[in-house]
Amino acid sequence: MDIFGRFARDPACMAAIEAADGGSWRSPFRPGVVYPYAPSGGGNFEEQAGLIVKTNVKTSNGYFERASSSSKWAVSTPLSLTGMAAAMTFVCRCKFVTAASGFQVAFGDGNPLSGNTANEGLHLTYWVTRNLIRANMRTTAGGALLSVTSPAAFLDKWVTYALVIDSATTSMKLYADGILIGSVVSANISQVIGGYTSKLKISSDIAGVAATALNQVKNLLVFDRTLSIGEIQLLR
Repeated sequence: MDIFGRFARDPACMAAIEAADGGSWRSPFRPGVVYPYAPSGGGNFEEQAGLIVKTNVKTSNGYFERASSSSKWAVSTPLSLTGMAAAMTFVCRCKFVTAASGFQVAFGDGNPLSGNTANEGLHLTYWVTRNLIRANMRTTAGGALLSVTSPAAFLDKWVTYALVIDSATTSMKLYADGILIGSVVSANISQVIGGYTSKLKISSDIAGVAATALNQVKNLLVFDRTLSIGEIQLLR
């Protein structure tokens, strides 16, 4: 069963991107929610339509990864989260890789390096230097941050991460292959997402991230609703 494709067709799915065929956009286009970039005139259909823009990316191994070690890599989307209600789910199949230092970003839309969450966007990252997997977000009220310490069990292998932001319970939860590995409760999560203007990207073409980031990403799903634990476990 094509579980990814099934969830990509969910009416709440705003973006469903996978590495197949050079980078595929599997969810329906939603005018008023996702606006394409200007068409590129090259690459596959998604690139020509402006749904994704690849920078230093190769997909020949079946996942998104850097094509050259000389520069950062990213898959940019036209999706802005600013102004959306803080009731969302992000599902990303990613491999964080053991390295000496730096940041590896599964997805993000701002600068994840500041210690002040009020200055950040929304990210799922592996902070290599401090050996932490972090999820953070910013709303109009401030920031929320959770950290997973001692993440060795999740490194150097493919893991499906689900980041669930629930304004009803003012909570943010991070699951790895269907298992809850971190959570935080904050009144800030009851507010709308906002305070920054960049667009959502897969991986590391953002401020402060080194070109040596080795992480790899197979796919990303973005929903404007919270998924249930049963749905999350189906996607693992």
